[in-house]
Amino acid sequence: MKRRIYLCEGETEQRLVKALIEGELIAPGQQRVFNTAQNDVKKMLRRWGWGPVKFVLVVDADTGPYDMSSRLAENLKTLEKSHKPKLVLQCDNLEDELGRCCSITGDSLYWAFNASSASEFKKKFIKVRQEQLLEKLNRCGFDFDRLWQRCCEGNMLNSGLRDYLWKKNS
Repeated sequence: MKRRIYLCEGETEQRLVKALIEGELIAPGQQRVFNTAQNDVKKMLRRWGWGPVKFVLVVDADTGPYDMSSRLAENLKTLEKSHKPKLVLQCDNLEDELGRCCSITGDSLYWAFNASSASEFKKKFIKVRQEQLLEKLNRCGFDFDRLWQRCCEGNMLNSGLRDYLWKKNS
């Protein structure tokens, strides 16, 4: 049986992935904060070995630019040698992504978490008790089927890498 490891760009994405796992909306697995757009995945692989591991990379597509020579592309190539990684692209920041999933604006999402800015939202999002996070999002009208589904056209992915990712993740 393959282990599943979610590599999340930041702590807020990791908390969301953990809540989605606990809510049985995504497959179970370990969650790690590991920015695959900035860090070398080879070092991380030594920790988990080359055994049967399914990696899911949660990447913020607006922090590029990413092209075929970027760290992200190199990491994908490395993982493909013995794993079939899945790439989840977050086109904007997490609060914008959640706002789309909840059909509310960023300010309304801030209000739901008693925050007045993006940095305060992230702090409060992280502090919400894990078992209450999904419940809090559901009260905002959270629709899981809309999460990370937006096309990242025009973001920081260059067309060569976008075509490469499309072929690999289809």
